[in-house]
Amino acid sequence: MERFAKIEAKIEEGYTYIYENEYKKGCDIWLAAWEDAKTLMDDDGITDIQGFDDKYPWKEIVSNYVQDLEMELQNAGTVDKSYYQKRITYCKELCDRCGTDQLMRENTRRAIAESYYDMGEFEQGNREFEAMIQ
Repeated sequence: MERFAKIEAKIEEGYTYIYENEYKKGCDIWLAAWEDAKTLMDDDGITDIQGFDDKYPWKEIVSNYVQDLEMELQNAGTVDKSYYQKRITYCKELCDRCGTDQLMRENTRRAIAESYYDMGEFEQGNREFEAMIQ
């Protein structure tokens, strides 16, 4: 239970910075929470975000946090372009843990494509969108 509490504390701290428009700092904290969350999910044998939501008594719904992180990484990218690549990496990991949540999967795949556009990699962005359509 202690590991869960540490993750939750990081999520709450990240929101504090995001609400102050300190996107990079908030995202850095949230990405650290994500690393801890992945480890805890793996250790508990949890394969998707919904199962993780259900396992622990979160104050914030985890599925909201993971989607907020995706969006705020884009905001951080407007300040520091390296966050677009962090968004792509994160979204690819999140796709692997979406389970049956089709909307989350589609939104996450769209975010990957958008990030390539934000980085000026238009051909890769087009490939990502085309793969979604198919």
